[in-house]
Amino acid sequence: MTRIAGERSGIGGVLGGMSVGEVMMRWPEDVGAAWLTGSGEGERGRWTILGIPTGGVEREDPMRVLDGVGCRGSLGGAGDGVFDGGWIGWVGYEVGERIEATVRAGGGGPLDDRGWGACRLVRCDAALVHDGLTGAWRCAGDAALCGAVIERVMRGGAHAGRFGVGRMRSVTGRARYERDVARVIGLIHAGDAFQVNLAHRLSGRFEGSARGAFVHLMERVRPWYGALIEDVRADGTLAGCVCSASPELFLRVDGRSGRVETRPMKGTRGAGCDPEELRRSEKDRAELAMIVDLMRNDLGRVCGYGSVRVEQAQAVEAHHGARGGVWQGVATVSGVVREGVSHGELMRAAFPPGSVTGAPKVRAMQLIREMEPVTRGAYCGAIGFVSDGGDAAWSVGIRTAQMRFDAGSTVADARGTIDYSVGAGIVADSEPGKEWRETLTKAAAFRAAMREGSGR
Repeated sequence: MTRIAGERSGIGGVLGGMSVGEVMMRWPEDVGAAWLTGSGEGERGRWTILGIPTGGVEREDPMRVLDGVGCRGSLGGAGDGVFDGGWIGWVGYEVGERIEATVRAGGGGPLDDRGWGACRLVRCDAALVHDGLTGAWRCAGDAALCGAVIERVMRGGAHAGRFGVGRMRSVTGRARYERDVARVIGLIHAGDAFQVNLAHRLSGRFEGSARGAFVHLMERVRPWYGALIEDVRADGTLAGCVCSASPELFLRVDGRSGRVETRPMKGTRGAGCDPEELRRSEKDRAELAMIVDLMRNDLGRVCGYGSVRVEQAQAVEAHHGARGGVWQGVATVSGVVREGVSHGELMRAAFPPGSVTGAPKVRAMQLIREMEPVTRGAYCGAIGFVSDGGDAAWSVGIRTAQMRFDAGSTVADARGTIDYSVGAGIVADSEPGKEWRETLTKAAAFRAAMREGSGR
């Protein structure tokens, strides 16, 4: 039987040995999902945090929240770098255009057809936390809130979780995407940029349970950094949600030491390929090296002199679930933030993530704004948490679906649109056809999981 740790929570209750998925499917429908999930495998996929919202929501200015928390927190952190009460949610890619005002200098820009706003950060004074390595549950933050939710989870029935996803089509289309890639290649050869991450959006219809779709996706893909952030209307109906299965760490901060780590990814191959192909690829190594330099410079704005270093220039990691997956090229860069630096200052220095913009960052963002037909929203933004004690962890919002639901939708029965965007890093020796195929490789595991789960 799995016990909730009494040492920090003051609660010795039990969840009856339930798995993370079982707890999610029993989660009260009137308690919005602010969930961050790990694969349960290894140190990086170890933790799952099921936040309990307590009323405060920030939608328009994430810095209002982040400027109020120091990266070296006076509370000393939770002791394990996970979560001890704070804010959970996402910061949208377009916030980067506010940080770098010159990106919008030319006017125009993509269509904001979904109206996501700048962010959704949900105040959570408590959370149920699951350790995937030990199987133990515990409460973080307000013990009474945790206890009330646990009681309802224990006595409630599991909800059916049925869902259906219609055929998803690219808003941009292959012909336009390949033309834009060719144009970017020409600009790179002309010296206008070194790398540009160009994306396109797949869209279709969704009906049923978003929570059911998320649990199904997590079981099949097993991402290191999963997330479900629901957007609840004032009348209690479900307006939409962000559903992420990201493999990529944007920023992790230890609130005691001020150490910050980022792990940019560049280079993708399908699970059936030889990983040595990715390791030997000069193109992929060059892409990753550019972003490593960019992230070193970004961290250097807020870190102590001489503390920023490249811990690993390139590794090839398996991100494979029960239904396929990918090999990813990844690097690790770290530093130690200076005394007095807030999470808002760190976010301004590094956002948006360099792996989803390109280099130089500002010019790449200008070209993305010029070429992509619709705004990105949470896609290519940051998804995660910041604790009151200074600990934080943000993933890069890739492998991320955004759902916008019709009026009257509920947790159990929602209807609306599902969007899933995918991109590729374009460099001088890119080939348009190959870049298009790489984007579809990145979408394959998600699309397969949605097909498999639909109508079950």
